[in-house]
Amino acid sequence: MELGIHYIDFLPGAPEKLGPTLAQTAVAAEQAGATMFTLADHFFQMERIGDAHDPFLEGYTSLGFLAAHTKTITLSMLVTGVTYRYPGILAKTITTLDILSQGRTTLSIGAAWYDREHHALGVPYPPLRERFEMVEETLQICAQMWSDNDGPLPRQALHPGGDDLRAAADPAPTGTHRRRRREEDTAPGRAVRRHLEQHERRNTQAQNRSVAAALRRRRT
Repeated sequence: MELGIHYIDFLPGAPEKLGPTLAQTAVAAEQAGATMFTLADHFFQMERIGDAHDPFLEGYTSLGFLAAHTKTITLSMLVTGVTYRYPGILAKTITTLDILSQGRTTLSIGAAWYDREHHALGVPYPPLRERFEMVEETLQICAQMWSDNDGPLPRQALHPGGDDLRAAADPAPTGTHRRRRREEDTAPGRAVRRHLEQHERRNTQAQNRSVAAALRRRRT
């Protein structure tokens, strides 16, 4: 069994203490034997945890900071929101962190959910189906950028970009890049589609129950 530490609360949050406290926590986790240290890919605190006005640091900048303070622990997001970055920008960000940390990062990605944050920052927040399709497309683009395949990139229906995006792949990650996804299935996109189908099935069943209940009330 491996232990990971998820750092989500920056309180009490005096600006001059944010960096040292974060670094000390990651170093302590590493020294205690934890194998992964994660941050949340958000831009202000979530209501489930605290208040939106609580101090909150941007994740990938913070992971780059931690790369200089740690030696062995894996640094990652839990998890990257697919809506926040174009695939090529995300691949470049992950590669930069991978090289600066000497291979101690992973790509963890999800469909994003915090609509309040999107609206506040002007980030488009597509419907759930489209966000899951964005996850599949992003994984395909990142995988090819990290491969030796110099052919045309996958058709980008949801993200802008062209074949020149391949040039941004240099330098390559330091080793075989590990991609962690919430899905258990390793076939690209299959688990995403299955999850989406299950979600739609539950919605349809709920709608059918509502219609049936309305019909029963009319009959009575």
